[in-house]
Amino acid sequence: MSDASQGQGDAPKRGGGRRQVQLGRHVRIDTSQKLPGLSTQTADAYAATDSREPGSTFYALVFDESHPPREEIIPPLSRIEGQPVVTPVDWGVVPWDGQGNQRFAVVQDQPTGDLLAAGSDARMPALREDQLVERLVKPMTRVLREVFDRGVTHRAICAQNVYTGDPATQEMMLGDCIAHPAGTVQPPVYETIQGAQANVIGRGPGDPRDDLYALGVLMAMLLRGGNPMADWSADAIVMQKMTVGTYSALMGRTRASLKLMEPLRGLLTDDEEDRWDIDDLEMWLSGRQLSPKQAALPNKARRGFRFNGQQYWSAPALAHALAQDWRNAIAVMGSGEIQEWAERSLGDEKHASRIQQVMAKSGGQSDDRALAQLLIALDPRAPIRFRSMAVRVEAIPEALALAYNREGDRELLTEIILAKLPQRWMEQQTDRSLNTARLMSASERLNSFLGSSEPGYGIERCIYEFNVGYPCLSPLVVGQYVNHIERLLPALEKRAEAGAPDTEPVDRHIAAFCISWTDSQTIERIATSIAARQSELIRKRALLHLLARLQKKYGPKKLPALTTWAGRFASDIVAGYHNRKTREKADQRVQRAVDNASLIELVNAADDGELRKRDAAGFQAAEQEYQQIKQEIAWLEDGGLTSDGNVARATRNVATAISALISGLGLVMMTVLFVT
Repeated sequence: MSDASQGQGDAPKRGGGRRQVQLGRHVRIDTSQKLPGLSTQTADAYAATDSREPGSTFYALVFDESHPPREEIIPPLSRIEGQPVVTPVDWGVVPWDGQGNQRFAVVQDQPTGDLLAAGSDARMPALREDQLVERLVKPMTRVLREVFDRGVTHRAICAQNVYTGDPATQEMMLGDCIAHPAGTVQPPVYETIQGAQANVIGRGPGDPRDDLYALGVLMAMLLRGGNPMADWSADAIVMQKMTVGTYSALMGRTRASLKLMEPLRGLLTDDEEDRWDIDDLEMWLSGRQLSPKQAALPNKARRGFRFNGQQYWSAPALAHALAQDWRNAIAVMGSGEIQEWAERSLGDEKHASRIQQVMAKSGGQSDDRALAQLLIALDPRAPIRFRSMAVRVEAIPEALALAYNREGDRELLTEIILAKLPQRWMEQQTDRSLNTARLMSASERLNSFLGSSEPGYGIERCIYEFNVGYPCLSPLVVGQYVNHIERLLPALEKRAEAGAPDTEPVDRHIAAFCISWTDSQTIERIATSIAARQSELIRKRALLHLLARLQKKYGPKKLPALTTWAGRFASDIVAGYHNRKTREKADQRVQRAVDNASLIELVNAADDGELRKRDAAGFQAAEQEYQQIKQEIAWLEDGGLTSDGNVARATRNVATAISALISGLGLVMMTVLFVT
């Protein structure tokens, strides 16, 4: 990882007509040399050089906050060496223009050869079986073993991202997988049935079985010379795979040898538990014979269910059709026909019982949430479907981030979480390999965060808590690509240098970002105190304490513009002191802290705990004295001094004193006479 990823980096340089950006000590990005062939929907590509490898060809993908890369998989992928796959060699945040904006750059090896399919994959050169194994299966197996051993997935295996490779070895090369969110650019035919059913943003990183399935699809296409479903809709592809199975849908009448049929059926089986893993593929390549998998089709009902003029013979097929026409599906659910069909025709008592239980729990209601739960019961392996949103459970956190600026999708995802549909989905699962405990814990936390409107919670917390390296989306730091907590204060400093706004330097995004990165209960307690319902004094004290703690832990030592910005709120805190001399003294300390550019000094000056206690105690004593004086004044004003009772008491006291004086004088005189 480049040093520039944590610091500000060197300013862009011009030389020889070129505008170059420095990434770390060794890499230079030539922003005058754009590479359209390697650019993506989310990032522009530029030529790059690395002084450590003068003869090598590299390119840089440059991202802004609106389309961040899969940053969490960059470090593990960078450790893959000597395999035919595009991997990152350096990455980090770089200065991008004269206005102080910054971007995230990833420098990678340039792929070798041409794409198998630059556009449509309807037609591709067909390969012989031996060519298919040597050129594709063997190198991709090595690559995927390296990827899976590092705990990540590729999720971009398709003809549009595989290159013909080095002419010397003839091995094909797998392209980039970090530029787009996992699975979002994958053509639906390369997705499993469940992946193709989900919205693009709802596919998620998946697991190794998704990559192996995509490899099996590519094998079938290269064997037959193209994609037989190139012009099909995702809905049509899903229904065809459900009806005949993926193997038959792709291969059709194309014949494969019994030996090659083994990996094709093993990789393309639609039952995820039976699908080959990387060990099975390696054993097949080593010569071990494995039994070909048969197509795992859904149980066929004794009688079809008619919906929108079509007959559906399985529960998954019916669920898919219902999800495509939500309004009519709600009406059909309310009629009770689905429950009757499941009981009489499904032919699977356990499955029918689960459907009936869901219908019973709905209490006869037919609404969005009830239909979503019915679809889960009909097809437990499918994504969660809710109106126009379909999302795999493990993809929900990433989908929330991708949908943040899409109001409709964001609201649907929020409803899915608050309705606890992920929990209902997990209750229906039978796949033993599924880590339901981890998914359940994550779903409960998402529900908890979304259920609170306090700063540091809500959808902002969901984004930063579950998406590693996701840049802070606060308008206060936009353009600075704050993907790490250490970059936050320098970004706010730049914002203050450009002209501090009238708003506070901490908003909901920054509060959630800080809590997620620091994992500190103290930071969380402070951040949540910056709430509108709190008093102004408490909010401003919390704001200063948060910034000071961040400077103390992450630096930098001097933040002149940000300290001046925060100094406005420090002055408001000082104004809350009661004693004039205390205020004057605190004001002087605040000014020194601003001069020293230290948020730590600023919070100590404005919110000295011991000084605040003494001031409060002094104010309380003064207030008590004031109340006593106030009462005495009121007594005098009410005629307390000249009242009959007070005069009588005063007269009695004077008479007593005079009597005592006369008695004393008499006693003294008698004593003198007696002695003389």
